[in-house]
Amino acid sequence: MDMQSEGNKVSIEENDPWQQEALRRSEEQKKRIEKLNSIAAEAGKYLVGAILLGLLFYFCFYDYYINIAGLVYPLFLVGLYAITWKTMKSQGVLFNKHCVGYVACSFLLAISTILTTNLLIIFLNTVGIIILYLITLCRCYLVDKEMGIQGFIMTIGRCVSGTFVCSRYFFKHSKGKIRFKKGNFEKSKSITLGIVLATVFLGVVLPLLSQADAVFGNILRFPFQAINIANGYQIIRGVCFIFIPAILFYGLICSCYIRYMETDEKQYRLWKPDAILIMTGIIAVTYILFCSIQIVYLFGGLFELPEGITYAEYARQGFLQLLWVAVINIGLVLLLKIKCMPSKILNHILLVLSICTVVMIISSAYRMILYVKVYDLTRLRFLVLWFLIFLVFVVGQMMYYVYHSKYRIGKWLFTTALVAYMILSFGRMDYVIAKYNINANEYMTADNFMYLTYLSLDATPAIAELSEDRLLVDQEDNEYDYGYEEDSKENYELYFQWIVNEYNSSIRGFNISNYIAYQSALDKLAELK
Repeated sequence: MDMQSEGNKVSIEENDPWQQEALRRSEEQKKRIEKLNSIAAEAGKYLVGAILLGLLFYFCFYDYYINIAGLVYPLFLVGLYAITWKTMKSQGVLFNKHCVGYVACSFLLAISTILTTNLLIIFLNTVGIIILYLITLCRCYLVDKEMGIQGFIMTIGRCVSGTFVCSRYFFKHSKGKIRFKKGNFEKSKSITLGIVLATVFLGVVLPLLSQADAVFGNILRFPFQAINIANGYQIIRGVCFIFIPAILFYGLICSCYIRYMETDEKQYRLWKPDAILIMTGIIAVTYILFCSIQIVYLFGGLFELPEGITYAEYARQGFLQLLWVAVINIGLVLLLKIKCMPSKILNHILLVLSICTVVMIISSAYRMILYVKVYDLTRLRFLVLWFLIFLVFVVGQMMYYVYHSKYRIGKWLFTTALVAYMILSFGRMDYVIAKYNINANEYMTADNFMYLTYLSLDATPAIAELSEDRLLVDQEDNEYDYGYEEDSKENYELYFQWIVNEYNSSIRGFNISNYIAYQSALDKLAELK
């Protein structure tokens, strides 16, 4: 009877998915701890490095709204890579010479950050630096492992997700370095418990006693009146600025080291192309029909548009949709080429899809150009045009890759993206927008001028070249009301006065674009006087 019940118990445990998941996680936890034994043994120096990085982050960015685009940005990057290099050296991980380009690009993005006040570019630069840093770590820790695009992206994803999982080892390894004698530990534990219980009790009783006696209440409130709430906030923010980066850095190093100690490589199965051929064939026929319409209506101009629709309106209706379809097509072609078994017929269909994608990109760009000629240039329209140019180079490489499977598509697509973004980052987008809009309009309306002032200070030198005589307000029937001219000129002067008043002259927050805008504003104000 006992044997039967025991057998039933075992079978239940084996068939219980929750029990199996718990056992699997327990085994993974044991393996993870075994891989981190070498880090735990020398956790002291790794913890010191993490704390130093946190202190550096606090020094550079504690007033981030001022210093986020200042001279301290490259300084933090120097400290980050120095501490990372020292940590890897302690773990026996060599710096991969192929990562020099990633590190150099990181510093270029940091330099670009202090050359602009465009918050979008600053944000994208920061994201780019983080991505380049993660790629550098993966290339150094996993230099001996062969991975394709899919494997490399998944490895970076696991390192990032593992950062949050392994962050707890910051506290576990810190606790392991704090040693107490058994008697002293029990004594300190009792003292701590007594203080906590007394604090809870007094937290209930003291408010009642302070209300019962006014003198006692004044004595009780006096120490708290001396505490500045703002200072308390600064202390809490400082602690967060130091320890959050330190904990995340320690977790990232542990996560990368776990990947470094792995020996098994996952193999990915390829798909059979039978169903894929039918799917892509139907898509190709649909795209050919759509592209034919684009060539006839938009490029050829052989047929008239539907009544009541201008070319600008027709262009506006579809460029974003075509952009998304082009991006989806690129992802589809790359996915099928990587995941499917080799097939000549599939290659021909993928080439057709790529050619149709080029037509869609050109159609989207042409629509956007028509729209910009009528409604001027904005950030979104500028970014769309930049992205479309980038997609042309992507599709060109993709078409070559269809027939050349040994082409390192991942490496060159990443290089293309990096070069394209570098051009955008250093291209002073807001200055180009302001320059184009000013040159494209004989007179600047109030709305057009206000949009220019909403751009970053990168646009100030271009705005300073605008003559006051061109500042007018448009009314109905394209007539200009000169009665608003004085208000426009006043806003024009107030814009430059605001730049001068808001200029930050601190060394840590020094930004080259901010300084150029300040000088342009000073010169313009002197000219207006």
